[in-house]
Amino acid sequence: MVTTLTSSFLARLFCLILSVVFLWSTPAIASEPSDLPELNEIEPNTWVIDFANALSPYTETQVNQKLAQLNANTQAAVRFVTVQRIDFGQPVQEFAQQLFDRWFPEDAANQTLVLIATEDRRSAIVQGEQAKSLVTEPIAQSIASETVFFPTQKAEFNKAVTDGSDRLIAVLSGQPDPGAPVIYVAPEVEVAPAKPEDPVATGLWVIGLLVLATVIPMVTYFILGKPS
Repeated sequence: MVTTLTSSFLARLFCLILSVVFLWSTPAIASEPSDLPELNEIEPNTWVIDFANALSPYTETQVNQKLAQLNANTQAAVRFVTVQRIDFGQPVQEFAQQLFDRWFPEDAANQTLVLIATEDRRSAIVQGEQAKSLVTEPIAQSIASETVFFPTQKAEFNKAVTDGSDRLIAVLSGQPDPGAPVIYVAPEVEVAPAKPEDPVATGLWVIGLLVLATVIPMVTYFILGKPS
């Protein structure tokens, strides 16, 4: 009876371990634009839409407030969207364009959509015509491929959204473009190879130390005399 119970317990434990390993190792399902909710299904006036759950509440709140203020002042509408991953064979720009066309079939002129795929570490930007008149193509591509992309490559998604939104807000508000982040590369420092030890010099040092170790006690003995 005990053997039967033990075998049953071990069998269940083995199945549980296999289930955990399977769930842990199974990659996230690739997203398609059709997998995401319609824009009208999302809470109104939400400018940061974190489907990947990659952002902190603080970042979401702060960036939402800034983008809401931008919209109130200029009518420019900027949305940052995170997804876990997209199909490996699909270009990230194509995915972002498909989502943009789905969410903004009309009145897309002032819209800007920045997409971050967190597991793929990819980013893209799509804009309407009015937004493009301020955020020109070189600036837009710099934002997607530098300002947002560099932190995304290091999984610093909060920084990617914060820095990207700050740069877009500046340009869409009519201010000068702050430019791409400065990447500091430490200069290579040449280290001089260690000089090989001279075996003769090393031997002389050892002999000298041995002589001193012998002579010093003898001199001390003769000067101070034998202990009484």
